[in-house]
Amino acid sequence: MKNLFFTSWVGLFLVIFYQEIGAQQNIVTLNQCELMKQWVGKWQRVNNPKDSIYFLEVKEYKKAFIAEDYYTINGVKNDLGTWSFGFSKKEDKFMIFGLRPGGNYVTRICWFENEKKLIQHQVLNFDPEKLIFKIEMTFDSPKSWTGVFLNKNGVVTSETKFVKVE
Repeated sequence: MKNLFFTSWVGLFLVIFYQEIGAQQNIVTLNQCELMKQWVGKWQRVNNPKDSIYFLEVKEYKKAFIAEDYYTINGVKNDLGTWSFGFSKKEDKFMIFGLRPGGNYVTRICWFENEKKLIQHQVLNFDPEKLIFKIEMTFDSPKSWTGVFLNKNGVVTSETKFVKVE
């Protein structure tokens, strides 16, 4: 009886141990900073209103990233905002601070879900519990990506495509 009990415990231990080892081997750590480099460049929205073009310019800033978005309307540049991306090692995500020309600001948290899909959550003051909306950006190729905008409940509100122009 003791042998049966002992053998059962050893067997259970081995099953749990090997399941844990197997689960750990399936964990893939993405290099968020390296993946963000594919977003560097000047991007133009494909579906623009008449007489205007939306641009997003993303640049490396030492170990961080900065971006600027703007419209050109009849050739005149109209700034929409400046964005600073700092990386949180603890969260393994980027914390984004967006400054608008009127002095107001927005905060976002973003990360690569996989090598081609960048997720952004606009939140109140970096609080992930205070979600405002989401953006899912999927890189279709090195020169194009598609942005899907979702409300805080996950309902798609719009979709747009971007192409790299520089």
